[in-house]
Amino acid sequence: MIVSRPSITTSGHKTLRQLIHFISEGPAGGFVTGAYRETLPAAGPFPLNVTWYTDSGKTQKIVEKIITRNIQQIPTQIHWKMYGTDGITVVEEAIDIIAYSGVFETSRTRTII
Repeated sequence: MIVSRPSITTSGHKTLRQLIHFISEGPAGGFVTGAYRETLPAAGPFPLNVTWYTDSGKTQKIVEKIITRNIQQIPTQIHWKMYGTDGITVVEEAIDIIAYSGVFETSRTRTII
């Protein structure tokens, strides 16, 4: 069965709220400038939550990364949440489950929710 999907313009593609459009160190093309990042716990060596907001007022979330760590503080699960333009509605989610041999990552399984 062939499923037709509407085509998207270049400018429309840039503004899509998809995790693929988000670089590891914050928002890039298609997002508002002046974005603000909060890492929790504050000043901790092993972050559990990294959230990007549209500004320092933290009224609208852009993306959130929730990290679960094992006893050695190695990430075993990373849960990504992408928020809609209202900054509240989750529009896309992905969960990575990470396996290790010692401290070396051996596999990663991603589930798109």
